[in-house]
Amino acid sequence: MSFDDGHQTNGKNMFDNISVHVRKEYYDQYNAQDFYKKFKGGIVQKSFLEGTEEYIPVSEIAVDLLKTTTTDHTFVLPTSITHGGKTYSVNLIGDYAFQNVTDAVKEVVVKKDIEYIGAKAFKTNITANTSTIQNVFILDANPTKEMLSTTRFDLDDTGENYNEFATTTKIYVKKSALNAYQDKWNKQVYNAATRTYGLSQFNFTNQLEYKIPGVTINTKYGTFAREFDTDLGVYKAEKGNTDVAAFVGKTSAVTPGVGDYGTSAYHVRMTSVDENGGYNSSYSYVPANTGVLLKVLDKDATPADFYYAIGEHDATTYTVANNIMHGIVVNPANVPASVADPVYVMQNGIFKKATTSINPFSIHKAYAKIDGVPSGAKLMFVFSDDNISTGITAIDTKKADDNVYYNLNGQRVTNPQHGVFIHGGRKVIIK
Repeated sequence: MSFDDGHQTNGKNMFDNISVHVRKEYYDQYNAQDFYKKFKGGIVQKSFLEGTEEYIPVSEIAVDLLKTTTTDHTFVLPTSITHGGKTYSVNLIGDYAFQNVTDAVKEVVVKKDIEYIGAKAFKTNITANTSTIQNVFILDANPTKEMLSTTRFDLDDTGENYNEFATTTKIYVKKSALNAYQDKWNKQVYNAATRTYGLSQFNFTNQLEYKIPGVTINTKYGTFAREFDTDLGVYKAEKGNTDVAAFVGKTSAVTPGVGDYGTSAYHVRMTSVDENGGYNSSYSYVPANTGVLLKVLDKDATPADFYYAIGEHDATTYTVANNIMHGIVVNPANVPASVADPVYVMQNGIFKKATTSINPFSIHKAYAKIDGVPSGAKLMFVFSDDNISTGITAIDTKKADDNVYYNLNGQRVTNPQHGVFIHGGRKVIIK
Protein backbone atom coordinates (compact mmCIF):
# COMPACT_ATOMS: atom_id res chain seq x y z
CA MET A 1 0.00 0.00 0.00
CA SER A 2 3.09 2.27 0.02
CA PHE A 3 2.20 3.80 -3.36
CA ASP A 4 -1.55 4.09 -2.85
CA ASP A 5 -2.83 7.61 -3.56
CA GLY A 6 -6.26 6.85 -2.18
CA HIS A 7 -7.75 5.26 -5.31
CA GLN A 8 -6.79 1.74 -4.33
CA THR A 9 -8.59 1.95 -1.02
CA ASN A 10 -11.33 4.31 -2.18
CA GLY A 11 -10.42 6.74 0.57
CA LYS A 12 -10.70 4.13 3.29
CA ASN A 13 -8.10 2.87 5.67
CA MET A 14 -6.11 0.07 4.05
CA PHE A 15 -6.96 -2.26 6.96
CA ASP A 16 -10.59 -2.22 5.79
CA ASN A 17 -9.57 -4.14 2.66
CA ILE A 18 -7.53 -6.87 4.33
CA SER A 19 -8.95 -10.05 5.85
CA VAL A 20 -6.89 -11.92 8.40
CA HIS A 21 -7.33 -15.69 8.74
CA VAL A 22 -5.84 -17.73 11.59
CA ARG A 23 -5.94 -21.34 12.78
CA LYS A 24 -8.94 -22.21 14.95
CA GLU A 25 -6.83 -23.01 17.99
CA TYR A 26 -5.30 -19.50 17.97
CA TYR A 27 -8.49 -17.61 17.19
CA ASP A 28 -9.19 -16.40 20.74
CA GLN A 29 -5.63 -15.14 21.19
CA TYR A 30 -5.70 -13.08 18.00
CA ASN A 31 -9.24 -11.83 18.48
CA ALA A 32 -8.38 -10.53 21.96
CA GLN A 33 -5.85 -8.06 20.59
CA ASP A 34 -7.07 -4.63 19.48
CA PHE A 35 -4.58 -4.50 16.60
CA TYR A 36 -6.35 -7.32 14.73
CA LYS A 37 -9.75 -5.68 15.20
CA LYS A 38 -8.64 -3.01 12.73
CA PHE A 39 -8.90 -5.41 9.84
CA LYS A 40 -11.85 -6.09 7.56
CA GLY A 41 -14.99 -6.94 9.51
CA GLY A 42 -13.42 -5.91 12.82
CA ILE A 43 -12.57 -9.50 13.63
CA VAL A 44 -10.13 -12.12 12.43
CA GLN A 45 -11.49 -15.07 10.47
CA LYS A 46 -10.74 -18.57 11.69
CA SER A 47 -10.06 -21.72 9.73
CA PHE A 48 -13.01 -24.05 9.27
CA LEU A 49 -13.84 -27.73 9.23
CA GLU A 50 -15.39 -29.58 6.32
CA GLY A 51 -15.87 -33.17 7.41
CA THR A 52 -12.59 -34.42 8.87
CA GLU A 53 -10.50 -31.71 7.18
CA GLU A 54 -9.53 -28.24 8.39
CA TYR A 55 -9.00 -25.53 5.76
CA ILE A 56 -7.81 -21.93 5.81
CA PRO A 57 -8.36 -19.47 2.93
CA VAL A 58 -5.20 -18.18 1.28
CA SER A 59 -7.08 -16.05 -1.25
CA GLU A 60 -10.64 -15.29 -2.26
CA ILE A 61 -10.75 -18.50 -4.32
CA ALA A 62 -8.27 -20.96 -2.76
CA VAL A 63 -7.73 -22.78 0.52
CA ASP A 64 -4.91 -24.65 2.21
CA LEU A 65 -5.59 -28.07 3.76
CA LEU A 66 -4.21 -27.43 7.24
CA LYS A 67 -4.79 -30.91 8.61
CA THR A 68 -7.03 -33.94 8.45
CA THR A 69 -8.18 -36.61 10.88
CA THR A 70 -9.52 -38.89 8.15
CA THR A 71 -9.72 -42.63 8.76
CA ASP A 72 -10.13 -43.55 5.07
CA HIS A 73 -7.90 -46.35 3.84
CA THR A 74 -7.50 -44.39 0.60
CA PHE A 75 -8.03 -40.68 1.26
CA VAL A 76 -8.94 -38.69 -1.86
CA LEU A 77 -8.03 -35.03 -1.45
CA PRO A 78 -10.98 -32.88 -2.60
CA THR A 79 -10.33 -30.58 -5.54
CA SER A 80 -12.76 -28.00 -4.16
CA ILE A 81 -14.88 -27.32 -1.09
CA THR A 82 -17.81 -25.01 -0.37
CA HIS A 83 -18.02 -22.97 2.84
CA GLY A 84 -20.15 -19.99 3.78
CA GLY A 85 -21.75 -19.95 0.34
CA LYS A 86 -18.36 -19.70 -1.41
CA THR A 87 -16.54 -22.38 -3.40
CA TYR A 88 -12.79 -22.62 -2.97
CA SER A 89 -10.19 -24.63 -4.86
CA VAL A 90 -8.00 -26.84 -2.69
CA ASN A 91 -4.58 -25.78 -3.98
CA LEU A 92 -2.25 -26.28 -1.01
CA ILE A 93 -1.40 -29.09 1.42
CA GLY A 94 -0.12 -27.62 4.66
CA ASP A 95 2.89 -28.45 6.82
CA TYR A 96 2.30 -31.62 8.90
CA ALA A 97 -1.14 -32.02 7.29
CA PHE A 98 -1.42 -35.80 7.91
CA GLN A 99 0.17 -36.04 11.34
CA ASN A 100 -3.17 -36.68 13.06
CA VAL A 101 -4.45 -39.56 10.92
CA THR A 102 -4.76 -43.11 12.24
CA ASP A 103 -2.85 -46.16 11.06
CA ALA A 104 -5.91 -47.05 8.97
CA VAL A 105 -4.88 -44.48 6.36
CA LYS A 106 -2.59 -46.25 3.89
CA GLU A 107 -2.96 -44.21 0.71
CA VAL A 108 -3.59 -40.63 -0.42
CA VAL A 109 -4.80 -39.57 -3.87
CA VAL A 110 -3.82 -36.02 -4.83
CA LYS A 111 -5.67 -34.79 -7.87
CA LYS A 112 -4.78 -31.82 -10.05
CA ASP A 113 -4.03 -28.14 -9.31
CA ILE A 114 -1.96 -28.64 -6.15
CA GLU A 115 0.57 -25.80 -6.10
CA TYR A 116 2.24 -26.45 -2.77
CA ILE A 117 2.99 -29.40 -0.46
CA GLY A 118 4.15 -28.40 3.02
CA ALA A 119 7.04 -29.62 5.14
CA LYS A 120 6.56 -33.17 6.48
CA ALA A 121 3.05 -33.06 5.03
CA PHE A 122 2.64 -36.84 4.59
CA LYS A 123 4.54 -37.93 7.69
CA THR A 124 2.33 -39.38 10.41
CA ASN A 125 5.10 -39.29 13.04
CA ILE A 126 6.70 -35.86 12.81
CA THR A 127 9.43 -36.45 15.39
CA ALA A 128 10.59 -39.75 13.91
CA ASN A 129 10.12 -38.60 10.29
CA THR A 130 8.13 -41.78 9.55
CA SER A 131 4.73 -42.50 8.08
CA THR A 132 2.14 -45.25 7.97
CA ILE A 133 1.00 -43.86 4.60
CA GLN A 134 2.37 -46.38 2.12
CA ASN A 135 1.38 -44.79 -1.20
CA VAL A 136 0.69 -41.30 -2.50
CA PHE A 137 -0.78 -40.98 -5.99
CA ILE A 138 -0.24 -37.58 -7.63
CA LEU A 139 -2.31 -37.14 -10.78
CA ASP A 140 -1.00 -33.79 -11.99
CA ALA A 141 1.18 -34.19 -15.07
CA ASN A 142 2.92 -30.80 -14.73
CA PRO A 143 5.12 -30.67 -11.61
CA THR A 144 7.07 -27.60 -10.60
CA LYS A 145 9.96 -27.06 -8.22
CA GLU A 146 7.71 -24.75 -6.21
CA MET A 147 5.26 -27.58 -5.44
CA LEU A 148 7.52 -28.71 -2.58
CA SER A 149 8.26 -26.62 0.48
CA THR A 150 11.77 -28.07 0.70
CA THR A 151 12.76 -27.09 -2.85
CA ARG A 152 10.90 -23.78 -2.76
CA PHE A 153 12.59 -22.62 0.44
CA ASP A 154 15.82 -24.67 0.36
CA LEU A 155 14.92 -26.21 3.72
CA ASP A 156 17.57 -28.91 3.27
CA ASP A 157 20.23 -26.30 4.02
CA THR A 158 19.18 -26.36 7.67
CA GLY A 159 20.29 -29.97 8.13
CA GLU A 160 16.83 -30.90 9.41
CA ASN A 161 14.78 -33.44 7.47
CA TYR A 162 11.74 -31.43 6.42
CA ASN A 163 11.08 -33.86 3.58
CA GLU A 164 7.39 -33.95 2.61
CA PHE A 165 7.38 -37.77 2.36
CA ALA A 166 8.83 -40.47 4.58
CA THR A 167 11.41 -42.70 2.92
CA THR A 168 9.00 -45.66 3.13
CA THR A 169 6.28 -43.93 1.10
CA LYS A 170 6.03 -44.67 -2.62
CA ILE A 171 5.04 -41.71 -4.81
CA TYR A 172 3.18 -42.75 -7.96
CA VAL A 173 2.82 -40.38 -10.91
CA LYS A 174 1.77 -40.74 -14.54
CA LYS A 175 4.22 -42.54 -16.79
CA SER A 176 4.37 -39.51 -19.09
CA ALA A 177 5.26 -37.26 -16.14
CA LEU A 178 7.86 -39.41 -14.35
CA ASN A 179 10.90 -37.73 -15.92
CA ALA A 180 9.49 -34.27 -15.18
CA TYR A 181 8.96 -35.12 -11.51
CA GLN A 182 12.44 -36.59 -11.20
CA ASP A 183 13.87 -33.42 -12.72
CA LYS A 184 11.81 -30.84 -10.81
CA TRP A 185 11.98 -32.67 -7.48
CA ASN A 186 15.68 -33.49 -7.68
CA LYS A 187 16.91 -31.79 -4.52
CA GLN A 188 20.37 -30.26 -4.76
CA VAL A 189 22.39 -28.71 -1.91
CA TYR A 190 25.09 -26.11 -2.48
CA ASN A 191 28.48 -26.81 -0.90
CA ALA A 192 30.08 -23.46 -0.15
CA ALA A 193 33.52 -24.98 0.40
CA THR A 194 33.68 -26.63 -3.02
CA ARG A 195 31.29 -24.21 -4.72
CA THR A 196 29.40 -27.13 -6.19
CA TYR A 197 25.92 -28.63 -5.93
CA GLY A 198 25.38 -32.17 -4.74
CA LEU A 199 22.45 -34.51 -4.16
CA SER A 200 20.65 -33.74 -0.91
CA GLN A 201 20.69 -36.40 1.80
CA PHE A 202 16.92 -35.93 1.95
CA ASN A 203 16.37 -36.53 -1.76
CA PHE A 204 13.47 -38.88 -2.50
CA THR A 205 13.31 -38.98 -6.30
CA ASN A 206 14.07 -42.71 -6.11
CA GLN A 207 10.66 -43.07 -4.45
CA LEU A 208 8.94 -41.84 -7.61
CA GLU A 209 7.41 -44.56 -9.77
CA TYR A 210 4.67 -45.13 -12.36
CA LYS A 211 4.38 -48.93 -12.12
CA ILE A 212 1.65 -49.71 -9.58
CA PRO A 213 1.55 -53.30 -8.24
CA GLY A 214 -1.41 -54.95 -6.55
CA VAL A 215 -3.43 -56.71 -9.27
CA THR A 216 -3.01 -60.48 -8.92
CA ILE A 217 -5.07 -62.89 -11.03
CA ASN A 218 -4.37 -66.61 -10.58
CA THR A 219 -7.30 -68.16 -12.42
CA LYS A 220 -7.84 -65.96 -15.48
CA TYR A 221 -10.46 -63.74 -13.85
CA GLY A 222 -10.45 -61.01 -11.23
CA THR A 223 -12.26 -57.82 -10.24
CA PHE A 224 -11.01 -54.27 -9.84
CA ALA A 225 -11.94 -50.69 -8.91
CA ARG A 226 -9.84 -47.60 -8.20
CA GLU A 227 -10.33 -43.98 -7.07
CA PHE A 228 -8.58 -42.67 -10.18
CA ASP A 229 -8.33 -43.58 -13.87
CA THR A 230 -6.08 -46.59 -14.45
CA ASP A 231 -4.42 -48.23 -17.43
CA LEU A 232 -4.14 -52.01 -17.08
CA GLY A 233 -2.68 -52.31 -20.57
CA VAL A 234 0.67 -50.67 -19.81
CA TYR A 235 2.29 -54.01 -18.88
CA LYS A 236 1.42 -55.62 -22.23
CA ALA A 237 2.51 -52.48 -24.09
CA GLU A 238 5.96 -52.74 -22.47
CA LYS A 239 6.38 -56.51 -22.05
CA GLY A 240 4.40 -57.86 -25.02
CA ASN A 241 2.21 -60.22 -22.96
CA THR A 242 -0.57 -60.38 -20.35
CA ASP A 243 -3.48 -58.82 -22.21
CA VAL A 244 -5.99 -57.71 -19.56
CA ALA A 245 -9.50 -56.63 -20.55
CA ALA A 246 -12.13 -54.99 -18.30
CA PHE A 247 -15.81 -55.94 -18.73
CA VAL A 248 -18.86 -54.20 -17.31
CA GLY A 249 -22.01 -54.40 -19.42
CA LYS A 250 -24.79 -56.93 -19.60
CA THR A 251 -26.10 -56.83 -23.15
CA SER A 252 -29.02 -59.25 -23.21
CA ALA A 253 -31.31 -61.47 -21.18
CA VAL A 254 -29.95 -64.73 -19.79
CA THR A 255 -29.76 -67.37 -22.52
CA PRO A 256 -28.07 -70.77 -23.06
CA GLY A 257 -24.41 -70.73 -24.08
CA VAL A 258 -20.89 -72.13 -23.87
CA GLY A 259 -18.04 -70.73 -21.78
CA ASP A 260 -14.68 -71.59 -20.25
CA TYR A 261 -16.20 -74.15 -17.91
CA GLY A 262 -18.75 -75.75 -20.19
CA THR A 263 -22.34 -75.03 -21.17
CA SER A 264 -25.11 -73.55 -19.08
CA ALA A 265 -28.81 -72.96 -19.41
CA TYR A 266 -28.35 -69.42 -18.16
CA HIS A 267 -25.90 -67.13 -19.90
CA VAL A 268 -25.05 -63.44 -19.42
CA ARG A 269 -23.26 -61.73 -22.29
CA MET A 270 -20.93 -58.89 -21.30
CA THR A 271 -19.05 -56.21 -23.21
CA SER A 272 -15.92 -54.29 -22.31
CA VAL A 273 -15.73 -50.93 -20.57
CA ASP A 274 -14.78 -49.00 -23.73
CA GLU A 275 -18.04 -50.08 -25.37
CA ASN A 276 -20.08 -48.70 -22.47
CA GLY A 277 -18.85 -45.13 -22.13
CA GLY A 278 -15.21 -45.60 -21.12
CA TYR A 279 -12.14 -44.43 -23.00
CA ASN A 280 -12.97 -45.54 -26.53
CA SER A 281 -9.53 -46.72 -27.59
CA SER A 282 -8.80 -49.39 -24.99
CA TYR A 283 -10.62 -52.19 -23.18
CA SER A 284 -7.84 -52.03 -20.56
CA TYR A 285 -8.53 -48.44 -19.50
CA VAL A 286 -10.70 -48.24 -16.35
CA PRO A 287 -12.24 -44.86 -15.38
CA ALA A 288 -12.16 -43.72 -11.77
CA ASN A 289 -14.60 -45.35 -9.33
CA THR A 290 -15.73 -47.93 -11.90
CA GLY A 291 -16.10 -51.56 -10.87
CA VAL A 292 -15.00 -54.01 -13.57
CA LEU A 293 -14.55 -57.72 -14.17
CA LEU A 294 -11.04 -58.45 -15.45
CA LYS A 295 -10.00 -61.26 -17.74
CA VAL A 296 -6.48 -62.17 -18.82
CA LEU A 297 -7.06 -62.92 -22.49
CA ASP A 298 -3.76 -64.54 -23.45
CA LYS A 299 -2.96 -66.70 -20.40
CA ASP A 300 -4.40 -68.00 -17.14
CA ALA A 301 -2.62 -65.76 -14.62
CA THR A 302 -0.84 -62.45 -14.27
CA PRO A 303 2.92 -62.68 -13.70
CA ALA A 304 4.41 -61.83 -10.31
CA ASP A 305 5.74 -58.50 -11.60
CA PHE A 306 2.48 -57.35 -13.20
CA TYR A 307 1.72 -53.65 -12.82
CA TYR A 308 -0.72 -51.00 -13.99
CA ALA A 309 -0.45 -47.21 -14.22
CA ILE A 310 -2.37 -44.01 -13.55
CA GLY A 311 -4.56 -43.30 -16.58
CA GLU A 312 -3.32 -40.63 -18.96
CA HIS A 313 -6.77 -39.68 -20.29
CA ASP A 314 -8.39 -38.36 -17.10
CA ALA A 315 -9.09 -34.91 -18.53
CA THR A 316 -12.41 -36.47 -19.54
CA THR A 317 -14.99 -37.60 -16.99
CA TYR A 318 -16.42 -40.90 -18.21
CA THR A 319 -19.96 -42.10 -17.60
CA VAL A 320 -19.97 -45.88 -17.81
CA ALA A 321 -23.47 -47.16 -18.51
CA ASN A 322 -25.05 -50.59 -18.28
CA ASN A 323 -22.60 -51.72 -15.60
CA ILE A 324 -23.52 -54.81 -13.56
CA MET A 325 -20.24 -54.55 -11.62
CA HIS A 326 -20.06 -52.57 -8.37
CA GLY A 327 -16.66 -51.37 -7.22
CA ILE A 328 -15.46 -50.85 -3.64
CA VAL A 329 -13.20 -47.81 -3.23
CA VAL A 330 -11.89 -45.55 -0.42
CA ASN A 331 -12.70 -48.10 2.33
CA PRO A 332 -13.67 -51.76 2.66
CA ALA A 333 -17.47 -51.80 2.82
CA ASN A 334 -20.51 -53.80 3.79
CA VAL A 335 -22.21 -55.38 0.77
CA PRO A 336 -25.83 -56.34 1.52
CA ALA A 337 -27.06 -59.64 0.05
CA SER A 338 -30.01 -61.95 0.58
CA VAL A 339 -31.71 -64.93 -1.04
CA ALA A 340 -34.08 -62.54 -2.79
CA ASP A 341 -31.30 -60.12 -3.75
CA PRO A 342 -28.00 -62.02 -4.13
CA VAL A 343 -24.64 -60.75 -5.32
CA TYR A 344 -22.01 -62.62 -7.29
CA VAL A 345 -18.47 -62.66 -5.93
CA MET A 346 -15.30 -63.74 -7.72
CA GLN A 347 -13.42 -66.56 -5.99
CA ASN A 348 -10.68 -68.55 -7.68
CA GLY A 349 -11.89 -67.65 -11.15
CA ILE A 350 -15.52 -68.55 -10.42
CA PHE A 351 -18.42 -66.24 -9.69
CA LYS A 352 -20.11 -67.57 -6.58
CA LYS A 353 -23.53 -66.45 -5.47
CA ALA A 354 -23.69 -64.84 -2.02
CA THR A 355 -27.05 -64.71 -0.26
CA THR A 356 -25.83 -63.21 3.01
CA SER A 357 -24.18 -59.83 3.50
CA ILE A 358 -20.41 -59.56 3.15
CA ASN A 359 -18.74 -57.32 5.70
CA PRO A 360 -16.17 -56.18 4.96
CA PHE A 361 -15.88 -56.55 1.21
CA SER A 362 -12.29 -55.97 0.10
CA ILE A 363 -11.28 -52.52 -1.11
CA HIS A 364 -10.36 -52.10 -4.80
CA LYS A 365 -12.41 -55.16 -5.77
CA ALA A 366 -15.90 -55.46 -7.29
CA TYR A 367 -18.96 -57.71 -7.22
CA ALA A 368 -21.77 -58.32 -9.71
CA LYS A 369 -25.53 -57.88 -9.43
CA ILE A 370 -27.55 -59.62 -12.12
CA ASP A 371 -31.30 -59.48 -12.74
CA GLY A 372 -33.32 -62.30 -14.24
CA VAL A 373 -31.42 -65.32 -12.92
CA PRO A 374 -33.59 -68.13 -11.47
CA SER A 375 -32.86 -69.08 -7.88
CA GLY A 376 -30.18 -71.77 -7.60
CA ALA A 377 -29.39 -71.68 -11.30
CA LYS A 378 -25.96 -72.40 -12.70
CA LEU A 379 -24.86 -69.20 -14.42
CA MET A 380 -22.27 -68.45 -17.07
CA PHE A 381 -20.76 -65.17 -18.29
CA VAL A 382 -19.63 -64.48 -21.83
CA PHE A 383 -17.33 -61.57 -22.67
CA SER A 384 -17.15 -60.12 -26.16
CA ASP A 385 -14.70 -57.56 -27.46
CA ASP A 386 -12.91 -57.18 -30.81
CA ASN A 387 -14.20 -60.61 -31.93
CA ILE A 388 -13.02 -62.20 -28.68
CA SER A 389 -15.78 -64.34 -27.17
CA THR A 390 -15.29 -66.48 -24.11
CA GLY A 391 -17.07 -67.31 -20.89
CA ILE A 392 -16.92 -68.05 -17.21
CA THR A 393 -19.19 -70.24 -15.12
CA ALA A 394 -20.76 -68.76 -12.04
CA ILE A 395 -22.47 -71.01 -9.53
CA ASP A 396 -23.82 -70.64 -6.05
CA THR A 397 -21.63 -71.37 -3.05
CA LYS A 398 -23.31 -74.65 -2.21
CA LYS A 399 -22.70 -76.09 -5.65
CA ALA A 400 -19.12 -74.88 -5.69
CA ASP A 401 -18.32 -76.61 -2.43
CA ASP A 402 -20.07 -79.95 -2.91
CA ASN A 403 -18.45 -83.14 -4.21
CA VAL A 404 -20.14 -83.09 -7.62
CA TYR A 405 -18.18 -83.47 -10.86
CA TYR A 406 -19.27 -82.03 -14.24
CA ASN A 407 -17.97 -82.75 -17.70
CA LEU A 408 -16.93 -79.91 -20.03
CA ASN A 409 -20.49 -79.75 -21.37
CA GLY A 410 -21.76 -78.88 -17.92
CA GLN A 411 -23.38 -82.28 -17.36
CA ARG A 412 -23.20 -83.93 -13.96
CA VAL A 413 -20.98 -87.04 -13.83
CA THR A 414 -21.80 -89.56 -11.09
CA ASN A 415 -18.65 -91.68 -11.36
CA PRO A 416 -15.90 -89.78 -13.18
CA GLN A 417 -13.17 -91.94 -14.72
CA HIS A 418 -10.47 -90.64 -17.06
CA GLY A 419 -10.56 -87.17 -18.58
CA VAL A 420 -11.05 -83.50 -17.78
CA PHE A 421 -13.84 -82.51 -15.39
CA ILE A 422 -15.11 -79.50 -13.42
CA HIS A 423 -14.96 -80.03 -9.64
CA GLY A 424 -15.43 -77.29 -7.03
CA GLY A 425 -15.35 -74.68 -9.78
CA ARG A 426 -11.97 -75.82 -11.12
CA LYS A 427 -10.81 -77.92 -14.05
CA VAL A 428 -9.33 -81.25 -12.87
CA ILE A 429 -7.70 -84.06 -14.82
CA ILE A 430 -8.34 -87.64 -13.75
CA LYS A 431 -5.84 -90.16 -15.17
